Amino acid sequence: MKKLFYFIPLITLVIFTSCEKGNFKKNYNNKRTISVIDGTLHFVDFNHLVQTAEDLFEMKKSEKENFEKSWGGFHSLGSIFSEIEQTEITRVDSFHKGLNPELKISEYEALGYFYKPSLIYQQFLKKGIIIETEESDGSKSFKCSVENPGFLNVINENGEVLVGEDKYVFHSKFIDVYNNKGEIIKTLDFNRDTKATSNWSKGVDWIYDGDSKRYSYEVYGNCITSSVTTSGGIIESTFYVAAHAQNKRFGTWAARSSYLPIYSYYGNWNYTYQAKSCYSCSNVTNPFAMNDNDVIPPLTWSSTTDPNGQTNNFTRFLRPNGTWTLPNGWYVTSPLSVNYYMVFSFSGGVSGYTYTLTN
Repeated sequence: MKKLFYFIPLITLVIFTSCEKGNFKKNYNNKRTISVIDGTLHFVDFNHLVQTAEDLFEMKKSEKENFEKSWGGFHSLGSIFSEIEQTEITRVDSFHKGLNPELKISEYEALGYFYKPSLIYQQFLKKGIIIETEESDGSKSFKCSVENPGFLNVINENGEVLVGEDKYVFHSKFIDVYNNKGEIIKTLDFNRDTKATSNWSKGVDWIYDGDSKRYSYEVYGNCITSSVTTSGGIIESTFYVAAHAQNKRFGTWAARSSYLPIYSYYGNWNYTYQAKSCYSCSNVTNPFAMNDNDVIPPLTWSSTTDPNGQTNNFTRFLRPNGTWTLPNGWYVTSPLSVNYYMVFSFSGGVSGYTYTLTN
């Protein structure tokens, strides 16, 4: 593991933005500084990382491309995956042109059509950056090895991003955080199967709408809080929702523009934690509000009012999202807990499909 040293930004972008102020302040400097070091983005703190991840999801494809171009040498895992997927969609359709798109791979091969994935696909499959799956009917699908879509646009192909003097390394379902000595100082778990107060991730794997259409939805939530012995307690939270959809053609699943079923979303939630102002003091629930620029409850989104209409890729960051520090003298005494009611709606059938996640 490489050791991280004090970073001297090679390129710096400064954007001025507003932030709510109060006794309990999110660590936000009123200016966001980003730099790139050896192809890896460097943020001054976790809040700047989260805010940039949020901003990128609100950008058009051309704006995301310009963002990456402005940081010479940086190519996000999200862009890499999108490039692989679009290359494969075009290549698969071209290779099977004129054939029935509903056949199985074995049936195409019986006709003499043996498809070989693109070079970029093979390259990143070999690196383990994408994972290929053979479905029960013999069809093929692939996904990012990092199953945390909210941050794919800010990490490099190795799942890395620099935050302050630390390095965050995104794995399939968790994040390791290394200090500048190369030591793991904490692990953030976003695996929905992990049963812990500080992890409120939930979701549903692919739901099939017929033989060639499928969709999924999920809540991503986790938090790490400092121990009761740390004055000026720290709360670090990640909280967002996502939904995806894929269409199968020529035996290959992908996010094709021919299938855009994500119709609407509604979410309402609240969070609680406990803290105290001295060792002998009693616990207080939510003594300070974690105000920031993220979406506050309730959140209602509908494709009928969105200029972009229905989609196959929906992600929204929710509050609380980021890192907060209590004033000196205050101690965090319990993990952050989030209760929510989330409703995802997809088009299809007679009147569509609606699913609810609660915690």
